[in-house]
Amino acid sequence: MIAPFPKPHPFGVPCPRPRPKLERRPKGKPMTLLAGFRCADGGILMCADREESGDGTKRSVSKLKEWKSEDAHFICGVSGTTVVVANLYERLGEEFQKHKGNLERSHKDIIGNVLRSIHKDFREFKEWEEVVIAAAFYRNVSIPVSSFLYGTIGSALEPVAEYACKGVGKDLARYFCHRLYEPWPGRRWAVLLAAFIFREVEDHVESVGRGTDMKYLATQQRKVWTVPHGYIRQLEATIPTLQDAIVGAWAKGIQIPEWLAADLYSGEQST
Repeated sequence: MIAPFPKPHPFGVPCPRPRPKLERRPKGKPMTLLAGFRCADGGILMCADREESGDGTKRSVSKLKEWKSEDAHFICGVSGTTVVVANLYERLGEEFQKHKGNLERSHKDIIGNVLRSIHKDFREFKEWEEVVIAAAFYRNVSIPVSSFLYGTIGSALEPVAEYACKGVGKDLARYFCHRLYEPWPGRRWAVLLAAFIFREVEDHVESVGRGTDMKYLATQQRKVWTVPHGYIRQLEATIPTLQDAIVGAWAKGIQIPEWLAADLYSGEQST
């Protein structure tokens, strides 16, 4: 049996329209560039851009978080929404405090469990965060300090041997690292390299900017050296841009071959 056609809606009576389901969105956007570099003296340089976007405004904020106890030191950076980052930092801080004295043995399980809990509780967010963590563990003066650099793939913690780049602009940052990073550079060279990379990414990738935070986890001295972002801006101004460096090098060091220098309109036919 054929179903009857629906009756026409009475003229002049408002027709109800389906209303879209509002999805809860966190404040701020998951747009942060993070990087970590292992250095020759066992230290780790941690970096993050300072731009935070939300509610139609842009702010300059510090995005690197530190935790320190008698036996351990952590520096963490997260590329994620404000609410997720705050929850992640709070949970990590509680777990580090709870397990202090045994963090060298248990830190990977602690961080992994916290990451999985964040994934579970905030799985409705389509863009989840990426994390870079530097860790150092102190035992006593006679035993060398052990240090680790980690990045994340989803909720999994991945040890990093040389450098890690995460967040927005990471592909461009990785390209520069691949071309310019020499394994285990000195601290000064690592700071120069990071300043160049973050400056170039800021110039070419939206939502990366407002300066760069840098913290150096100096494992031998058992402390963190914070580089003021104003100093980094001064350093960036002294480093030639990629374009200037390449054009300048080509102008000085490339001998144009005869076939390219020849007059293209001389009547010679190319084969």
